[in-house]
Amino acid sequence: MTMNIIRKIFATTAVVISGFVAVPAMATPNPNVTLMATLDQSPAFNSSVRWSVFRVENGVRELQPYIVYDNRHSLAIRLPPGRYVAEASRESVSRTRTFDVGSYAANNIVVALD
Repeated sequence: MTMNIIRKIFATTAVVISGFVAVPAMATPNPNVTLMATLDQSPAFNSSVRWSVFRVENGVRELQPYIVYDNRHSLAIRLPPGRYVAEASRESVSRTRTFDVGSYAANNIVVALD
């Protein structure tokens, strides 16, 4: 019974796609990517923002998201080195940012949803 409760809690906070487990920002050890959605140049607090992060291989964005988060204005995650596209969606607005993850430098990605 306890394991089922733990699985349900984990399933509501993280999505597993392509064999990668994304854990919530507060539990992510050494995040190397921070994503933040903004409205009117301020964090999009109290907004239902859906984040989809796609890998880019040989210049082509993969069709299936690498990870997905719902209802988060911001998150901090750890990604392996490579090129990615972050897509933030809220209501009828969707914006993307392409970024590279290296071995050492952190990435702070801000997406304006105005």
